Amino acid sequence: MSKQKQQTASVLDINFRAEIMALVLVFVVMTMTIPAAQAQTLHSFAGGDDGGVPSAGLAIDRAGSLYGTTFQNGAHGVGTVFRLAHGGSGWIFTALYEFTGGSDGGWPVAQPTVASDGTLYGTTLAGGLNSSECPGNGYSGCGVVFHLQPQPTICKAATCPWSENVVYSFTGGFYHGTDGWNPRAEVVFGQAGALYGTTYNGGTETGNCTGGCGTVFQLTNSGGQWSENQLHSFADGVDGAYPTVGVIFDSTGRLYSTTYFGGGAANCQPSGCGTVFVLTPSGGHWMEELLYVFQGGADSAGPWGGVVMDPSGNLYGATLATPSGTCGIAYELTPSNGSWTFSTIADFHPGHCGYGSLPVWSWTRQATFTAPPHPADQRAARIAIPTRAAAWSSRSHHNRNSGSHEGPSLTPGCHLSRRPLQIPPA
Repeated sequence: MSKQKQQTASVLDINFRAEIMALVLVFVVMTMTIPAAQAQTLHSFAGGDDGGVPSAGLAIDRAGSLYGTTFQNGAHGVGTVFRLAHGGSGWIFTALYEFTGGSDGGWPVAQPTVASDGTLYGTTLAGGLNSSECPGNGYSGCGVVFHLQPQPTICKAATCPWSENVVYSFTGGFYHGTDGWNPRAEVVFGQAGALYGTTYNGGTETGNCTGGCGTVFQLTNSGGQWSENQLHSFADGVDGAYPTVGVIFDSTGRLYSTTYFGGGAANCQPSGCGTVFVLTPSGGHWMEELLYVFQGGADSAGPWGGVVMDPSGNLYGATLATPSGTCGIAYELTPSNGSWTFSTIADFHPGHCGYGSLPVWSWTRQATFTAPPHPADQRAARIAIPTRAAAWSSRSHHNRNSGSHEGPSLTPGCHLSRRPLQIPPA
């Protein structure tokens, strides 16, 4: 794949994934927790002020309200943030914010993150202060990290919009986006309230990645002012390229995620078939280690959806497809004596080619993967795989002070990337 084709494919991936998610989002949310015969539609998007083309999963707060984003529509046509709250025997839909595509951002493709105070943080892949920069994403602007909170004055209506504050506006250009641009993933909280995330492009300009191979970033707040610290800039695709998802923490503070391309495998030119990586803090810097490099053969390629970690430290993820056109796999990475062992634990059947959906954890010690519906019957595929953990810990990894979620969580408040939502049983 040429550099231009790889760059063009990044825009097409967004549009195609958005169309798929628009079809299956609400259905999959409910079928993960109740029998398919009892599936309910919580909200049907009309493509007006309520938004259209929801492209990510949902976040849930402690009250059981659901939060999400739409990629398009709204009053200005460039996406919304919405809430679904219990009301009587049904759900009340509220468009909390409608992006303008200007300095406030536009076209969100990631779900929001619920902070410990109930406010929301999130990203948009475009918009921001530099509207003339970053033309490679097909939109105006380089993207933002935003914060939404209720209006400071009392709102007497049942559905009240929230106010937005831009936490950080990415400043990079098409050929010099050193701070990163085109953020496509949710942010997560770490220690001391810092935010962590990824950008699909930007960083150091290299030969294999026009506009940069992407970054991992940290945002810290000092006196109400946020500043960015670049933890890692992917270089020439060898160490990974184009991260599509955010990061997760382990108990020691290391960060794990995937890149859609990169790693250098010959089957996926020019930069490789994708990677699983970890970033470890060391002496004020972060050191990257590749845990696995996809080869584009039996191990598949294109880990779109990131990874989750079970209580024993095993990682689970899924891939989009292989270069030969098969539908991807679910995989496990098991740590042992300083190395990691890769194993395929399930194959996605033809007709259920998912966008490498990130697994969710069930309350029966299973990792559950989903794929979009087959065109013939519109039913979503689901594969439930028991984990090897001898005992499941029901403790939450939610940091109540910072709002962080470091690893799998079994309580309301968790935010899950690119994955259907699971609501704990009553």
